[in-house]
Amino acid sequence: MKPSIITFGELLLRLSPPDRLRFSQANSFNVVYGGAETNVAVALGAWGIPTKLVTALPSNPLGDAAIQHLKKEGIGLDHVARTGERLGIYFVEEGTSVRSTQVVYDRKDSSFAQSTVGQFDWEFILKDASWFHTTGITAGLSTSLATETSNALRIAKEKGLTTSFDLNYRAQLWTRDAAKRVLQKILPFVDVFIGLDTHMQELFGISYSEELKDAPSLYLKEIQQRFGCKMVAASLRESLSPTAIRWKGIAYDGVTHFTSAEYDLSVVDRIGTGDAFTAGLIYALMQNKTPQEGLEFAVATGAWKHTVFGDHMIASLAEIESLLQGDRGGSIRR
Repeated sequence: MKPSIITFGELLLRLSPPDRLRFSQANSFNVVYGGAETNVAVALGAWGIPTKLVTALPSNPLGDAAIQHLKKEGIGLDHVARTGERLGIYFVEEGTSVRSTQVVYDRKDSSFAQSTVGQFDWEFILKDASWFHTTGITAGLSTSLATETSNALRIAKEKGLTTSFDLNYRAQLWTRDAAKRVLQKILPFVDVFIGLDTHMQELFGISYSEELKDAPSLYLKEIQQRFGCKMVAASLRESLSPTAIRWKGIAYDGVTHFTSAEYDLSVVDRIGTGDAFTAGLIYALMQNKTPQEGLEFAVATGAWKHTVFGDHMIASLAEIESLLQGDRGGSIRR
C-alpha cells in the first residue's frame, strides 16, 4: 500500500502583530493558518504523501477561507465537517531579547471543539489509509474529543494502521491530572509517541535524576516499556533567548537509544517546529529509514522550520537533505 495519512485536529486562524510589536501597539495583524495536525499534514503533503484532515469548520466566510487554504496546500477535504459557527483563533505576540513570546487562545466553542462522540465514522475514514496521527491538543479540547481520539487510535490499530501521537501538552487546555488520565487510555494504541522532553518527564512522573542528566533518553525507555510503543522520540530545546536556541532529538525503539546531531539556531518563528519534527519523523519512517536516519531527518526538519515564519513547514526534500549533508547556510545560492 502506498503511504497515506489521516490527521485529526483543529485548523486555527493565527493573528500576530507585525514586526514583533506588542498586542497593545498593534493596529494590524499578520494572518496565517495553523494547528498541530494541519501543520503535519501540510509538510507531508508537500513531500508527496497523500493527506486528509479530519476536522470541523463553520459554514461561514471564515470557514470558506479555511477550506480554500487547505485546498491550496493539497489537503484532502473528504472528512471536513461544516458545523457550528466559530473558527478557532489564536493570537501570538512574538518575543525578542528578554521578552518571551505570548500566546492567547480564542477557541472555546469553536466548530471543532463542539465535536461530539460518534460524529466521525472512523471505520470509514480510516479504511484506505496507512497512518493515523493526532495530538494531545485535540484530546485536551473536550471530554468528547478525548473519547474520539481514543476511539480513532483504537480503530486505527485494529485496522493495521501505524499510529502516532504528539503529546503537545497545553496547560491552557487541561490540567496535568486530566492529561495523565486520558494518556493512560490513549498510549496503548500508539506506535510512535512524540513529545517535548520536559512535558514527558512532568506528565509521567519521571524525576530529574543525575542519571537522566547524563543520558536523557533513559526516560524514553521507561515510557516505551510502560505503554508498549514501538518508538518514543523527543525534541530537546535549550533556549538561549527568544531568538536563539540549541536543538537536537533523542529516540528509543525498544532496543537502542538514539541521539541526533545538534543545531545552534537563530529563530524566526518557533511555532510549528515540534510539528515539523513530527512530520519529518513520520516521513522518514514511511520511507523505511532506520531509526537513526529518521531521527536525523526529523531534527533537520524541525531546525529548518525555526527559520520560516508561520505555522507551516516550508521546505523541499532536497533542502532538508542538503542540510543533513552539512549545508547550514551562510552563503548565497545563485
